[in-house]
Amino acid sequence: MGNLMVEPVLPASLPPFGATTLAPLLIAHRGLSARYPENTLAAFRAAADEGYTAVEFDVQLSRDGALVVFHDDTLLRITGHPGRIADLTWAELSLFDAGIWKSTEFFGERIPRLEELVPYWHGTRLVNIEVKASGPDDLATVEAVADFVRRHDAPFLISSFQPEVLRRFRRLDSVTPVGVLFDGPQGWNEALALAADIGATGVNPDVAAAIDPVEVARARTLGYEVHVHTVNDAAMAHRLSAHGVTGLFTDDVAALRAAMAVADAARIPDDTAPELRSVPPARLLPQA
Repeated sequence: MGNLMVEPVLPASLPPFGATTLAPLLIAHRGLSARYPENTLAAFRAAADEGYTAVEFDVQLSRDGALVVFHDDTLLRITGHPGRIADLTWAELSLFDAGIWKSTEFFGERIPRLEELVPYWHGTRLVNIEVKASGPDDLATVEAVADFVRRHDAPFLISSFQPEVLRRFRRLDSVTPVGVLFDGPQGWNEALALAADIGATGVNPDVAAAIDPVEVARARTLGYEVHVHTVNDAAMAHRLSAHGVTGLFTDDVAALRAAMAVADAARIPDDTAPELRSVPPARLLPQA
């Protein structure tokens, strides 16, 4: 796919964050992971208590077919054990402490199963499940996620860095929104080509990719949502908001929102920041 050049419209000045419908949705990345151990019930409970309206987490399959909420392929960073999630049963995984690495106050937090998160996304506007397959031939994880989605009513978004995961999910489920995860400015063409091929609703670039306003404008003009990972800095959040992104994954929704409000009160108008205004209204998301 060749680059489609889009000339962004330049506003005279940027509106305050949240003052227009272009303000992106703030998405709790692995729960309230800045202050709680990531992907644990403590993190999701705290985020829910603070009123989040969108959440993201990682899911993979245990050896005996349980969908567990965990980011890394191995347990090493979180639990100190070198084992792989895919090689251990749910009974074995449930014995590991997933909280003490963050602080002793979280001693006893364990790795949750996906089913345990359901009560914490009631009333949310977005539940982003990032699917992590153990390899290119791992059909079971995708099938388990598709089955879970069929059995639950929620505003799901299924995302993955693995193209074959998204292709397989789309073959099983032609309706649930899908987002293509990618890193780096060199990934835009491939991500947009995959999105078009599978009928994705959006792309989820990292900050290094989303910093390019022309590429964000290209994706938005093509009708795709653009949710950016991971943003904890108010200045960067403002910059990406001006580019027209639709969502920001952040480790602390309340803190980022507050920091942006402070920045709003102090910042100088920037007449060089692009803002995409010709986006179909159905794709716009108000602030969380």
